[in-house]
Amino acid sequence: MQKSISSYTLDELSLIAQIKRFFEVLTFDVKFFEIFENNSSDLFIKNNLAKVGVHFSVKDIKPMLDKKNTEVLVNLIFKTKKSLSKGHDIQNEIMSNPLVQLWVRWLEENIENGQSTNDGLDVKIKNQKFDSWRKRRILAVKSELGHFGNIIDHPIFAYELTSGCSVGCHFCACSANKLSGVYDYNKESQSFWKDILRVSVDLFGKSSEKALCYYGTEPADNPFYLDMIKDFQDVTKGIACTSTAAPFKDIVKFKALVGYYRQYSLPLLQVSILSESTVKKLHDIFTPLDLLFVTLVDQTHKTDNKKVIAGKVMNWDRPEINAFNGTSKKGHILPQVSASCLSGFLVNMVNFTIKLISPCKATPQYPYGYRIFAETMFKGVKDYKDKIEQIINKYMKDSVDPAGKLKFRDDLMYEPSEEGFKVKSFYQTHSFSGGSSLKQLGDLLAEGNCTYEEALFVLRQKGTNPVQFSFMVKNLYDQGFLDEKTGE
Repeated sequence: MQKSISSYTLDELSLIAQIKRFFEVLTFDVKFFEIFENNSSDLFIKNNLAKVGVHFSVKDIKPMLDKKNTEVLVNLIFKTKKSLSKGHDIQNEIMSNPLVQLWVRWLEENIENGQSTNDGLDVKIKNQKFDSWRKRRILAVKSELGHFGNIIDHPIFAYELTSGCSVGCHFCACSANKLSGVYDYNKESQSFWKDILRVSVDLFGKSSEKALCYYGTEPADNPFYLDMIKDFQDVTKGIACTSTAAPFKDIVKFKALVGYYRQYSLPLLQVSILSESTVKKLHDIFTPLDLLFVTLVDQTHKTDNKKVIAGKVMNWDRPEINAFNGTSKKGHILPQVSASCLSGFLVNMVNFTIKLISPCKATPQYPYGYRIFAETMFKGVKDYKDKIEQIINKYMKDSVDPAGKLKFRDDLMYEPSEEGFKVKSFYQTHSFSGGSSLKQLGDLLAEGNCTYEEALFVLRQKGTNPVQFSFMVKNLYDQGFLDEKTGE
């Protein structure tokens, strides 16, 4: 993000912040939106925008507000090569409009920066076994979760600094329990916290900075949250992102949190907006420039039909949920079925628990949208390090477990083909071709009753070379298509 703002003047940043705020008002203020739709030049519009710090004339961004221009604007921002009729005319209109051009440039650069940090596969982790396990999980998630699987960056640690959550969002994908404990922060507990963080650095090196300091918790529930993420930065050299739904639990601390991220010009603070009044309060307290790097996410009731189908939402009566395991028609956008992003260790600092988890499609078996591969408790810093290493050695194998059943991931549906087979996830189909040996292996994997040695014996009887068998299995394993044992 620092790359994004380096070429902007303060006046340009102020205008960008005002455009951002304008769209926030348009999104969250229902009365404003209705009046704006009917008459964008109304005096009500001008006066209300001025009250929240927006001083440009709406006509100056007219090309962005015309629905017929939307597709061209999206192609411009994402730099696609798609050719559209009238596309050149609209692009010329944008290029001649300084304010629109500034906004498009800002979005382009932010998207580029986001794409350069997403995916997670480019992160090289110090521990080879963990690195290989995480890469398999990333590839599996891309297969299983579709679009969402392609945009998350798979942090390797998430530290929960409370037990439970005080907010109780009706759509909580984690179905978080009520707040029952908060990690105390004093000289002794700060030292313990930093020692825990040093373990991650010792074990995983620079990649340990890829982490969250919340998960199924609310950061504002811990009054020392900012102190603890500063400790995180001090030890790991990383800047942890934050997502909160309670900015007014302690407005002084929230202002400090906004200031912390603003000094680095990083868009790592996200606020889940549960009501229209929350945005109005934020706009009253903060200038547009104050919140330039704060993302306001619409989580009001009007977006309930877009909520992630996991946790509490799985019990809702909604068409997409009722047809959850159905097949989608061509062109139909399937719902997001997990809000999880962690491929690594979920550590609760109150209950002293460690879980090894990775995102997956939420199901009755995995209601929170992640698989649990291992779960344990720790008693101190040394025990914590020992438990992490034990999990790595036990659950992160370089190849398939010879004693375990050789089978596909449990979300995949199998379909034999003439030259091999297909496996279908909720979102996509993967085709494999390679002759009779591969097809026979696919049949055995679909049945899921054979160990590695048993499957090898069956295929050798049918003429498959052991080296060929080993290559086929390893290839499917490394690409994340095979089941790995979970602790559930």
